[in-house]
Amino acid sequence: MKVKISEIPEEGLTVSEKVDAGGLGLDTRDVRFARPLDVTATFQKERDTVLAAVRVSGEMERTCSRC
Repeated sequence: MKVKISEIPEEGLTVSEKVDAGGLGLDTRDVRFARPLDVTATFQKERDTVLAAVRVSGEMERTCSRC
């Protein structure tokens, strides 16, 4: 997810997209994500700072530690 600072309006900007967990290196031997992650980010400009509130949700599968 890329956002140009110059494109964030005064009232803020919310962006949503699906992200492949494997492409982020989150799939491991013990944890696998069943489908892409849902990522929603809200960007707000305050003077010379950009604030980001990010929500990530997804469904993961784990191998039992005894297996």
